[in-house]
Amino acid sequence: MTQKTINFARVLLELGMDGSKLQEVRQIFADNPLLVDALICPVVSKKEKLQVVDRLFEGEIKNFLKVLCENDGIDELFEILDCYEKMKLEADNVLCATLVYVTPPDAEQKKKIEDFLCKKYNRTSVRLDMVKDESLLGGFVIKTMDREYDWSLAGRHRMMTQKLVMR
Repeated sequence: MTQKTINFARVLLELGMDGSKLQEVRQIFADNPLLVDALICPVVSKKEKLQVVDRLFEGEIKNFLKVLCENDGIDELFEILDCYEKMKLEADNVLCATLVYVTPPDAEQKKKIEDFLCKKYNRTSVRLDMVKDESLLGGFVIKTMDREYDWSLAGRHRMMTQKLVMR
């Protein structure tokens, strides 16, 4: 993620852009890769790019996309939107975490994990992304911010092997 991406995401946050409107924009660009190609293409003049944006979008998002076109930033749009979402969650005191598992946790286990993370990171809530990974053999791994909590069988095996090798 570049500083340019972070700066554009910060602008979206400061403008108070509607998250659902940004999702619509994401969907439009995801569904129309030729649109992205046209707005990135160096052969297409900036004037033509701005006219396309004028015809397809309205409101503040139109102005934002025009600034992106003028600064050759359309190719970073998806990264900007991802960064915006993270910043928005951070501003709302929500922690983003990933739970990697073999067997999905039941509702009570998931609640305990969320409570642990809320308490540990002093947050009001947690957005927990769930990822299945059979290579863990059992247990689970929680990844958040700069930490990884490994309660998997594969992780325990790796730690035990390291301890034995160190002797």
